[in-house]
Amino acid sequence: MSKSRRSFTVEQKLSIINESEQIGIAQTLRKHNLSHSVFLRWKNQVTPAEFLL
Repeated sequence: MSKSRRSFTVEQKLSIINESEQIGIAQTLRKHNLSHSVFLRWKNQVTPAEFLL
């Protein structure tokens, strides 16, 4: 059985990025079951103006 692809809102992505800066990337990725490559893609897509929201 295949898993359906999860989708995250911009707000959720920003929240995960902010959380990673507070408790660490590895711990955050394990908590949310995300790969490092997905996290880096999100982080690179975020502009400084969006990050400050």
